[in-house]
Amino acid sequence: IKAGNFYGSTTIAQCEKGLITIEGGNFKVSAYTEGSSEQQYAYTLNCIDDNYKNGTANIVVKGGKFFEFDPSNNTAEGDGTNFVEEGYESNLVPVDGFNYYVITQK
Repeated sequence: IKAGNFYGSTTIAQCEKGLITIEGGNFKVSAYTEGSSEQQYAYTLNCIDDNYKNGTANIVVKGGKFFEFDPSNNTAEGDGTNFVEEGYESNLVPVDGFNYYVITQK
């Protein structure tokens, strides 16, 4: 994924097998549960758990802007899941009371 605006109800990209690489774009899911923003937006990017654990599914993020979802520290595949490629960083950018995470090269 290199660019575009992506909206979903729970997940934007789910990897069952293989690799999804994100280099840019805007990503936003609708909140689906009450509670913290971490719970509401936890699966913006997601892998099938068993496949992630055995290395047959992965997501690498090298760019993009994520609404209330930090691809460098999320719970999609367990606490502290980091989809951000080495050499890149996630930067918190608050806008109108909401958190956006923008991925840039270090």
